[in-house]
Amino acid sequence: GLELVEASGRSWQLSQLLFADDTALVADSEVKLCRLVSEFGRVCERRKLRVNVGKSKVMRCSRDGGASRIGVRLNGELLEEVQCFKYLGSQVKMAFVETEVKSRVMEGCKVLGTLKSVRSCRTLGMEAKRGLYEGVVVPTVLYGAETWGVRAEERRRLNVFEMKCLRSMAGVTL
Repeated sequence: GLELVEASGRSWQLSQLLFADDTALVADSEVKLCRLVSEFGRVCERRKLRVNVGKSKVMRCSRDGGASRIGVRLNGELLEEVQCFKYLGSQVKMAFVETEVKSRVMEGCKVLGTLKSVRSCRTLGMEAKRGLYEGVVVPTVLYGAETWGVRAEERRRLNVFEMKCLRSMAGVTL
């Protein structure tokens, strides 16, 4: 699985991500992933659930890229190995999330543009503007952020966008 460590030092082992009828299984070796997929298949079968093998994918996340294909099977069928997949509306890939962050910031700019008359309204209070920002703009930009592994560059891009929004709401121009 994936080890998550809190600031306090407490650690958690994460082996699955669940949302509605979507599941992502995480393991740090091919053997562990095969075991996890097999157990997942058995649990689903016991609960009279059928896993669509055609829609089930395997993605390798390693720095060396791995020379050979991995052979993960479910119910005797080989799962397709992919370089990226869509989970909760976002592309999950081993490569950095630069394109996803750019896309979400562009969506945020579109929303910001549609709110221009509201942002520039002098009679509307800062609390109302902040409510629109936090309720509409932020969720638009951060949609799917749960799957992002951001680098300093993506963090900077998000910070620049946030400052642009805040300056705009406050009526400050550079």
